[in-house]
Amino acid sequence: MAFTKWSDINPDAKRILRPDLGLRDWDAFNSDEKLIFIKHLHNSRWLKSDHRTYLALQNLNQAYKTRNLCPNLLTHGGPHKGDRYGQRVSSCCTTVAENDAFLIMSLESSDVFYELISFYAEVLTKDSDKETIQRFCRCINDLSEQFGLNIVLTPTSILPRQERKITTQIYEPALQVLADAKWKEVSRELADAFEDFQRGTPDSYSNCITHAVTAIQAFLQVLVHGKTGKGDISPLLATASSQGLIPHDVFSQKILRDIQSALMAERQAKGDPHPKAEYADRKAAL
Repeated sequence: MAFTKWSDINPDAKRILRPDLGLRDWDAFNSDEKLIFIKHLHNSRWLKSDHRTYLALQNLNQAYKTRNLCPNLLTHGGPHKGDRYGQRVSSCCTTVAENDAFLIMSLESSDVFYELISFYAEVLTKDSDKETIQRFCRCINDLSEQFGLNIVLTPTSILPRQERKITTQIYEPALQVLADAKWKEVSRELADAFEDFQRGTPDSYSNCITHAVTAIQAFLQVLVHGKTGKGDISPLLATASSQGLIPHDVFSQKILRDIQSALMAERQAKGDPHPKAEYADRKAAL
């Protein structure tokens, strides 16, 4: 029998213990909040002094040389080969990388912090099994939810955090399915769409619509042909329906036709690369 905690029967206590902080950028965190967030990451064994952190910081510094985001690592040089206990690089290198990661998380802007998380997640996907990146995602997302950080980490990208119901019932299940290698092109287009939506400019909203339509087209191409590159949305829908790959009842068919018409109208009016009648706004992109 499960024990009923005080906060389970006292909503006021729950609100005091876990206040709703809204949605915030990393820039909006004060120094104490950042330090607590970072310590939880470290205590969960992420971005610590190891070869994965070293690789992520090296890749980040190489990608943005003029910013010199990892000055200690640059001065330190290396990599110095590890020669004890099967280490890939020496502990002197991994310790310096951990220090630079801490400085980035403590002092840099939201964009740089999110990019660090992206580079680290990329290393995990290449250097670890699937469960490792999923554990890292769960850790980041739990911290993000409790601290009100406005991102969601998936095994393929960072997304802007939306209203909780949308995130848990739509974004996360869809992206979990699309993590399969055969949906790589679909996942890429969706990630680009979410990124453009997050930028929040008229031009980026237009790009968001284009990427969303392309993602649907790529999804149908893989569904019907097993790969991307062949077929437009309308004939692909017809083929998928006739082959029983999508629902064939009258109600579902009407919904699919309505979605198709709406998407084509939005892309023609406000998407790229077609000539736009006007720029898209947030409502159109949603």
